Amino acid sequence: MPSQTAAFSGIWDGRWDGKLPSRLIVERIDANSATVVYEWGDSPFFKRGWVRTDATVSAPGVIHWFTRADMTFTMSKDHKSIAGMFVVPGGTSSVRMTKVG
Repeated sequence: MPSQTAAFSGIWDGRWDGKLPSRLIVERIDANSATVVYEWGDSPFFKRGWVRTDATVSAPGVIHWFTRADMTFTMSKDHKSIAGMFVVPGGTSSVRMTKVG
């Protein structure tokens, strides 16, 4: 498995658009798929919550899934952060997450 993909394993924290707290927990990952838990905090649009879902490794260092929105996370070249994109009809948000621990 490429090192950029393997580096996803673990817990990542960040804030969407610098505001909404979130956490990505990569429970399992291999060259083609992953199991993740995604948690988010309260916002003006919805209450805090979480979802466990299966993700696809769409390229080395890139995981993707769709629940209520199209979610894509890309590993940095130095494996120290991930960049996320959240896409829904009418808007996008971004996040930079760093590994916990």
